[in-house]
Amino acid sequence: PAGRVHPDVRRKGIGRQLLECFEAAARARNCAKLTLEVLKNNPARRLYQRFGFNADTDNPEQTNFFWEKKL
Repeated sequence: PAGRVHPDVRRKGIGRQLLECFEAAARARNCAKLTLEVLKNNPARRLYQRFGFNADTDNPEQTNFFWEKKL
């Protein structure tokens, strides 16, 4: 699934709720990990880190990254 929070309703816990739902759905399907494709300037990167995701690299030349969380 894909998810995005409209700028008008950010910082209200909706992103966290979406991540929790995605993780629950992945666990129910016995998935081994969650993967996000994240743009370098995405303001939700801190949320992803707090939720346990790690970036595949921190190369400053890249404009997007794949973040993973093992389940």
